[in-house]
Amino acid sequence: MIKKIIFFIQEAPFTGTEKHKVAQSRPAAPPRPDITHHILLTIIDSPLYKSNRCKIYVKTVNNILIEINEGTRIPRTTTRFVGLMKDVLRKLKIKDEDKTLMRVVKSKIDFPPGAVKIGMSRKGERISKEHFIANDVVLYVNAKQRGEDVFDDVDVLMKVSDYELSGAAAVGKAIFFIEDILNVF
Repeated sequence: MIKKIIFFIQEAPFTGTEKHKVAQSRPAAPPRPDITHHILLTIIDSPLYKSNRCKIYVKTVNNILIEINEGTRIPRTTTRFVGLMKDVLRKLKIKDEDKTLMRVVKSKIDFPPGAVKIGMSRKGERISKEHFIANDVVLYVNAKQRGEDVFDDVDVLMKVSDYELSGAAAVGKAIFFIEDILNVF
């Protein structure tokens, strides 16, 4: 049975100075930290997160990995959220009294053995509950406006709709699907 759902949000911009991979024929789109912010709010506001069954990692476009610990809340406004993330990148961790809320991870993450790694993509396939029931799950989601979904080391690509959805809407549907399996209400 699932013990943890690990959300791995990648391609997150925070400083406005990130290097973007863009096709040569188009000018670079401005960074969109609000996409990451909306995805995180969707996760953190969910009953699944509040039941302490989630772990969250955010990987910036500069390959800096940030761990967000259980029970951490984030600011509701994008401006304050971006300021917080800049603080994490500068100080390497954010603490509240004696508890670390967020920290920069300098080593490789070891996911639970046997965890199913699922990349969320509109080019993926609809997957069944069996992918979720027997194993821990790592859900990869890109925090970018558009473009090719590229994930390192995923087992399967999953789509949650036949329609193009925002990252937050897609994550919300996946969370609802998992909450239904786990009977989290």
